[in-house]
Amino acid sequence: MAKLNFLGGKIQAFDDNGAVLSGGKVHFYEPGTTTNKDTYTASDLQTANANPVILDSAGRATIWLANEDYKVVLKDSSDTTIYTEDNINPATTSSTSNFSLQDNSSFEGGVDANGHPLNWVTTEWGTVSIDSTDNGHSENSAKFASTGSGGGFIQSENFIEIDEFRTYSLHWLMKSSAAGVRNLVQIKYYTDAQVSVSTEILYDESTNNSTSWEAREYEANPPSTARYCKLEFYGAHSSDSTPGNVWYDGILFQRKYPVPENLEVVLFDDGAAVGPNVKLFRDSESPADSDVLGKVLFEGRDDGDNRTTYAGVRAEANDVTDTTEDGQLVVSTMQAGTETDIVTIATGVQLGSPTGGDQGAGTLNTAGNIYTNGTQIKNGWVHLSTQTPSAASSADFTSLIDATYDVYIITIDELTTSTAADINLKVSTNNGGAWAGGTDYEYASSGYDTGGTARTFNSTGAAAIQLFNDNASTANYGANGTIYISGHDSGNYTKILGSMCGYRNTAASFAFLTVTGIYKSTTNVDAVQVLPSSGTITGEVRLWGLVNS
Repeated sequence: MAKLNFLGGKIQAFDDNGAVLSGGKVHFYEPGTTTNKDTYTASDLQTANANPVILDSAGRATIWLANEDYKVVLKDSSDTTIYTEDNINPATTSSTSNFSLQDNSSFEGGVDANGHPLNWVTTEWGTVSIDSTDNGHSENSAKFASTGSGGGFIQSENFIEIDEFRTYSLHWLMKSSAAGVRNLVQIKYYTDAQVSVSTEILYDESTNNSTSWEAREYEANPPSTARYCKLEFYGAHSSDSTPGNVWYDGILFQRKYPVPENLEVVLFDDGAAVGPNVKLFRDSESPADSDVLGKVLFEGRDDGDNRTTYAGVRAEANDVTDTTEDGQLVVSTMQAGTETDIVTIATGVQLGSPTGGDQGAGTLNTAGNIYTNGTQIKNGWVHLSTQTPSAASSADFTSLIDATYDVYIITIDELTTSTAADINLKVSTNNGGAWAGGTDYEYASSGYDTGGTARTFNSTGAAAIQLFNDNASTANYGANGTIYISGHDSGNYTKILGSMCGYRNTAASFAFLTVTGIYKSTTNVDAVQVLPSSGTITGEVRLWGLVNS
């Protein structure tokens, strides 16, 4: 559907495909007729536009409407009618949602003999002027220049009529040449007799002003006795000796209208590929990775009558590279007074802020536990680390074993030895600073080889726990197994239990063994090592955590 947006004194028109209507024509009539009705070139409503108004190559034009009803007909450059709307009014219709209660709010409405903006009363400490070379909206901005004694301020020339029980919003664009100048924005309220009641300060900053164009928006709540107000914008306040320049632009002062309990968007179209679309478009001239593209905020008041954002959804551009763009959606909620990211959806899904971030397509990475109907899921294996020794003296796992998991698991995959040797296990109580040895271990293993011969091995005072006896160095005959480690933080002896299979050198046959063992110390274990009794090992050893209590 074609669209015509009124932006204060600016309009922009689009065709049915969303493209700007270059060279389009906008006709204005008395409501319900084809009698031309004047629009104007400035907010003072003194000079009439041509009718129709011809749009530029960007589909734009400067059009100010009187506070009256109009009929609008939008045509393309070939005079084909593409849009008609009757009884629009800039003060009441949604088509003019950017209409400001303050005249000349974007400083496009002309200047007085001193070069000051019309519809404003100007007080100068330094200089106040209209700047057509630096602006945040449309063509002009108001510039305040201070050499150290202040720039100046502007105040609404006319009283703005307000309602005492209505909430208002004041939005503006601003920037400063120095972050340390003092800038002040306030609203002065007056009674029905236009006697001053109070002043509401919305913005008062003297240390952290933005040095690039920045949007500001605040809510204004008139006191119960107020019937009128005036806006005041100070650029480089005289109370501050910091020199610098300040610019204001795009001032928008509006009533905030209540919305219906249920807001419905309806599209009457039978096509399967279309539906009502809501688009939030950040039209940045310098897009960058991690840009926030937009937010949907859910707000309410707290018991101190403060306006509070309780939850939100925001979109971010992770990668803005053409043809390889990536984005993510973040759901946040207020937790103990702080906005906290809860869910991040990108290639995979993250809950909270887990270590490792996004793990790829179809994955879920969580910073905490997972529950089912209030019961924590505790029987999953969590991969902690993989060691791939290649002609190495051992495979060590340090800084990984603690009270996080009740049981740790070591899986051994195709582990070969450089010479015929036992495959052993040792533990440490000082994170690998020293590995327990001497006679600190006891173990026993039993099983059979493929020839049917029973095999048993044991020790009551060994320097390591023997996982597999006399492993052959024969190619393609690596050892495999799974070893469970428990009691490591219980104040009791650490126990191991597992099973191994491999090719024994002396017997020249495969053997399958069940292995048990203990570390004879009540000191908590915090590291584990897999190593050969001689030579080196090559293969893959993994460490897992298992929560099962």
